[in-house]
Amino acid sequence: DIATNATDITTNATDIAAHVAADLDVDSTNELNSAVAFDGTNLTVTDAGGSLSADISGLAYDDTAIQAQVATNTTDIATNVADIATNVTDIATNTTDIATNATDIATNATDIATNATDIAAHVTTDGDLDNTNEIQTLSKAGNTITLSDGGGSVNETVTSLSQNTTTGVVTYTDEATGTQTANVVSTNTDNDISAGTDGGAYYKSMVKAIGKISSAGAVVRATTGITVTKLTGNGHYRVNLPTGMVADANYIIHLSQPSRNGAGNDDPGISYTNQTSTSFEVIIGDNDNGGTNRNRFNSEFMFMILNL
Repeated sequence: DIATNATDITTNATDIAAHVAADLDVDSTNELNSAVAFDGTNLTVTDAGGSLSADISGLAYDDTAIQAQVATNTTDIATNVADIATNVTDIATNTTDIATNATDIATNATDIATNATDIAAHVTTDGDLDNTNEIQTLSKAGNTITLSDGGGSVNETVTSLSQNTTTGVVTYTDEATGTQTANVVSTNTDNDISAGTDGGAYYKSMVKAIGKISSAGAVVRATTGITVTKLTGNGHYRVNLPTGMVADANYIIHLSQPSRNGAGNDDPGISYTNQTSTSFEVIIGDNDNGGTNRNRFNSEFMFMILNL
């Protein structure tokens, strides 16, 4: 036993020395705390070596706030539980969708393979892999329309329209060189219309001039170029014609005057005199006076000049 105790004492001595070396503290006076205090902000510990304080105000807590937070956390936990359940459902749905997508992808892969086969077959059948020869331009020379890049040409169909300036007949020549005609002027023997110098219908009216003249000799309305001169004395007028209106002095004159309605000069008469290629005179008067000369008076009158 003594030998065993000696061994144990040696072992203990070794362990104590090791502990002291590791503890680095062999002062027994600083191991005893004599007081601990907290003033609401600082925590103070007192021992043989004095007092040490630390500010622990940041560790203060509000019971009410903590309880409210706990209640909130409880609600949030319940919400999270519901959300987790929803997520489980969503995950199940996503799993189904993924499976559907996988099927669609497989279908697309099949379709792509089919398209690749069809495209290869088209290329083989088409025999044209040059994308520069698909665009051509049109040009025209004369009546020939031509495609560029060897695209060929076609002759434009030509038609024509002509007119005989003597007869006025219009002739249309179609694509097959067939002809159709249309008469601009009728060939009836009693037709007063003829073909003009350009082949169009031309009507040469017999009426060369018309007019309405006031009693004072003013032109109320008349053919352009007509003027009237009031000559000396009552009922005497000269109608002046523009040069070239008639070819000679043998044109036809129509004269008229208003009715007197049986009053005053109730037997009026109107006549012409001194007819030339540039003018004629008009005399107006009352004829109801026996064998004496016409009693002239001023009056409105109208005239018309005809020439064949």
